[in-house]
Amino acid sequence: MVPVSDQPNPSTRFYALARALGPLVAIVIICGVAALAAAVVAVGLFLSAPVRAKVGAAPDDFRAEQVTIASPSGATLSGWFVGGQPGSGVVVLMHGVWGNRLGMMRRARLLGAAGFSIFLFDFQAHGESTGDRVTFGRLESLDAHAAVSYVRKRLPAERVGVIGNSFGGAAALLGPTPLAVDALVLELLRGTRVPRPRSEICWKCHFVAFVIYKSVKYIR
Repeated sequence: MVPVSDQPNPSTRFYALARALGPLVAIVIICGVAALAAAVVAVGLFLSAPVRAKVGAAPDDFRAEQVTIASPSGATLSGWFVGGQPGSGVVVLMHGVWGNRLGMMRRARLLGAAGFSIFLFDFQAHGESTGDRVTFGRLESLDAHAAVSYVRKRLPAERVGVIGNSFGGAAALLGPTPLAVDALVLELLRGTRVPRPRSEICWKCHFVAFVIYKSVKYIR
């Protein structure tokens, strides 16, 4: 009969096994974290890649003036301006993510027929505007302010409205200060079903945009 003191201690065996496998488990965890980080960066690079497109001249029936304006985002924005009937107001059209001003043409024609002046443009890193990365509202919000400032200076006596589609609506909300507009229409913008303070609606997407932008900028 084996003395009790000479029998293998299950606790000792467990700790010995844990010590033997510890480095392997640590390596697996480190590799997993590294793979996850690489995947996040890869997705960020893919989603934030600039979306260049040749927009070209405005349609003949649209009678638009080609306009370029400087934005605090550092980009030069390309757009079209169409004059309307005096006193009818001016509307700035802001397109969705990975799109350009052509996506707002149906609205532009409808508003133009109603007598409004219209300004539609490409956000930075979209269409024919300059810009290195799509930032999901962080820099595009500065473009929104530049666009509104442009029409305010060009038509100082007119009321100004903005129609922002999805990403364009987020850009209209995410700026450092509210847009100086008389009317704001937000289409397909998540987080606006329940009325909330502006900062509550936007802080999550603003934070995500900040993280992606900073990560991509650091890598580059």
